[in-house]
Amino acid sequence: MTVPTLIPILSPGRHASPEQGGCFMEIASLLAGERWSDHPRSAHPALGMLARAVNDRSSDTGRAALVPMIPSVIGTSAADERVGAEIVALCCRRALDGARPADRFFLTHALRVSERRAADPRPLTWWRRRLLRSHLHGPGGRAIHGAVLDIARVAGPHADVALRRLLADAIALTRQRCRQQHSIAATAAPIPIA
Repeated sequence: MTVPTLIPILSPGRHASPEQGGCFMEIASLLAGERWSDHPRSAHPALGMLARAVNDRSSDTGRAALVPMIPSVIGTSAADERVGAEIVALCCRRALDGARPADRFFLTHALRVSERRAADPRPLTWWRRRLLRSHLHGPGGRAIHGAVLDIARVAGPHADVALRRLLADAIALTRQRCRQQHSIAATAAPIPIA
């Protein structure tokens, strides 16, 4: 990984170039050596979705505290699509305690669907991968954004801490799944015959 000469200031929203500042994921793309984007290929899409929501919902002070976490999302794209469902479930669980009645039904439903999809032991066929992606970019993605809003609202003056903890837990979960997947692939590798 090469360190860029200019590290943008972490700020909410999308930015056309690093000179205008950058969101969490845009800076991750820069650190990963990818083209400037808030959807870097080296990060898992669900983790990117959560990081963008946390970045935008945090205060300036809270956002500055996210900076050390940015490199930890790089290399998480190796986790399979089930991780997206696990991240949705994690967000829903955290938000349900203080969710408004109108949000509670949607979060409960998204939690159930996500837990079921994450726990499905069947192999990830092309169709199942597509189903998991469509869940993440549909109801699962809406659940992540809604959960971030509810968590920030309930936490009040401690919203930055609650959101940072949520993102840190999602990163840890994703990195753990990457390690598990790597160890499974290593043990399944054919043994060379001498």
